[in-house]
Amino acid sequence: MGKLQVKQSSNAVSIATWLAVLGMNLGALMSSLDVTATNASLQDMTGALSATLDQGSWIATAYLIGEIIVIPLTGWLGRIFSTRWYMTASTILFLIFSIACANATTLVEMIAFRGFQGFFAGAFVPVAMAYVLGHLPPSKHTIGLAVFGLTITAGPAIGPALGGWLTYNYSWQYIFYINLIPGSLMLATCLFLIEHEPTHLSELKQGDWTGILTMAIGLTCLQTVLEEGNRNLWFSSPFIVRLTVVAVISLFLFLIIELNRKHPFINLRLMRRRNLAFASIINFVAGCGIFGAMYVMPVYLDSVQRYTPYQVGLTLMWVGLGSVLVMPFLPVIQSKVDSRIIVAIGCAIFAVSNSMNSHMSLLSGTPQLMLPEFLQGIGQSLITIPLSALATGGIEKEHLSDASALFNQVRYLGGSFASALFATLIQHRSEFHYDRLHGDVSLYNEATQQRLQEIKQYFMSKGADAATATQQAIDAIAHAVQQQATTMAIDDCYYLLKLLILCSALSLIFMRKMKVKQ
Repeated sequence: MGKLQVKQSSNAVSIATWLAVLGMNLGALMSSLDVTATNASLQDMTGALSATLDQGSWIATAYLIGEIIVIPLTGWLGRIFSTRWYMTASTILFLIFSIACANATTLVEMIAFRGFQGFFAGAFVPVAMAYVLGHLPPSKHTIGLAVFGLTITAGPAIGPALGGWLTYNYSWQYIFYINLIPGSLMLATCLFLIEHEPTHLSELKQGDWTGILTMAIGLTCLQTVLEEGNRNLWFSSPFIVRLTVVAVISLFLFLIIELNRKHPFINLRLMRRRNLAFASIINFVAGCGIFGAMYVMPVYLDSVQRYTPYQVGLTLMWVGLGSVLVMPFLPVIQSKVDSRIIVAIGCAIFAVSNSMNSHMSLLSGTPQLMLPEFLQGIGQSLITIPLSALATGGIEKEHLSDASALFNQVRYLGGSFASALFATLIQHRSEFHYDRLHGDVSLYNEATQQRLQEIKQYFMSKGADAATATQQAIDAIAHAVQQQATTMAIDDCYYLLKLLILCSALSLIFMRKMKVKQ
C-alpha cells in the first residue's frame, strides 16, 4: 500500500492531514489515560504480585519517571530519527511493554516494564502538540489544539473509571491490553499518514550526552523525591536527603551545560520568549490543578465516602464531560475573543470549582460533587487550549518541538509537585484538625455523652453487652472525628489550589496578544 503524502495549501487541509492529527492524538490519549487508569486497580495488582500498597506505589512512580525523562528529549530524537520513525518505534515499544506489564509476575518486573512503558509514552503528548502546530496552517491551529486539549484533559478524568470498570468486569491486566486498540490505529497513522522526512543519524555522534545524562539523573531523583517523600517522612529520611542533593546538583549542571552549549539537545533559551515563559507558569499551576485534584478527590471518596474504585471513576468522569462539552466551541470562541481573556475566564471557573469543593462535608457525595467537577472540566479546557496557542505563538517552526516539550514538561512537573504537596498537606492538616476536634468532642461534654449513649444503645440492640457496646460507641465517635478531620484537610487543599490558580492568572498581564489567523 502506498504512503499517503500530506500536502496542503496555505489554508486547505487534506483528509490525510486531519487523520494524521487524530492518529497522533490517540497517542496523547493513551499517555494521559495510563497515568491514572492503574490507580483504580493498584490493590488488585499488588495482591497479584504479592506486594504491599506502599511497594505498589512504585508502579505509578516508575511510569512517571519514564515519561518525565523522555519529554525534553522528544524534539531532539524527532530531528534525528524523523517524526515518522521515532513515533513508529515509540508506539511499537509502548505496546510491547504494555503487554509485558499485563504479564508481569513480580513487582520488580512490573516496575521495570512500567518504567519503559512510560519512557516510550512520554513522546506522545509533546509530539502530538508539535505536530498540530507544525502541520496545520495557523487558521486551523485552534481546531487542532482543541482535539489535543481534549485528550490531555479528559484522559486523566476517564482513566480511573475505565480502570475500575475493566478490573471489576474482567481483570486488571485488561488496563494494559486496552492500549492495543488505539495503539494499533496510531501505528497505522505513523506508517501510512505521516510524511517522510530525512533522518540525521550522524548527529548521534555529536549528541549532547553530558546534558542528557545530567537531566536524566536529576529528573529521576526529583520525581522519586516527590513521589516517595511523604511516605519516607521527607528530609528525616537519609534516602530522600541524598536524592535531593543529587537532583539539585544534577539539574544545576544540566542548566549550565544547556545554556552554554552551542548545539544543546533542547533549546532552553526559548524560555526567554515572554509568552512561553509566562504561559509555562500558568501551565505549571494548571498541572497542579489537574493532577492535584485527581489525587485529592479520590482520597476523599475512598477514605470518607468508602467509594469503590469504579464509583470514584464515575464521579471524576464529570470533569471529562465538562471538557468534552466546551471543546467544540473553543475554535469559534478563540477566533472572536482574545486568548488571554479566555484563559482568565478558565482560571476563574477553575477557581470557583475548587472553592465549591473547599466546602465539602461528610454528606458530600457524587450528587453534590457533579457540578464542581463539571465546572473543573470546563475551566481546564478554557485554560489548556488558548494557553497552548499563546505559548507557541510566534515561535519558528524549527523550534516548535522544543517549545512543545518545555511547555508540556512543566505541566507534568506541576502534577508531580501537587501530588507531593497535597499528600503532605492532607496528613498534617488532618492531624491538626483532629487535635482541634478531639478537644471539642470530650467525654465530659453533655452533647458527646448523649450521642455516646445513643450509639451505645444501638450496638446493644444488635446483641453487644454494655462494656463492648460502650467501647464500640467510643470507637465510632473517634472514627467520625477522624473522617471529619480528613474532610477538613481536603477542603484546605482545594482552598490552596484556588489561591494558586488565581495567583497564576496574574501572569496573563505580561503576555502579548496572539491574533488567530482566519
